[in-house]
Amino acid sequence: MTGCSWYTGFADAAGQRIYFCVYLGKSTNSNVSGAKAREIAVKIVSDYLQKSSPDSIAFSMNGLRYRNFL
Repeated sequence: MTGCSWYTGFADAAGQRIYFCVYLGKSTNSNVSGAKAREIAVKIVSDYLQKSSPDSIAFSMNGLRYRNFL
């Protein structure tokens, strides 16, 4: 069985809004899921914010708040 997953949304941090879409393509790996795509999205947004504003990595993503993810 093959599957694919998407996770799309936005993150608000430091007065900016970041839009994103993570697509995990067709795979026979059972680790492909919306939850895994979300985990990847949080990591990407966290890494981006850490590089652009190292002192502030708290953000809100799709209504959920994150702080010090790294």
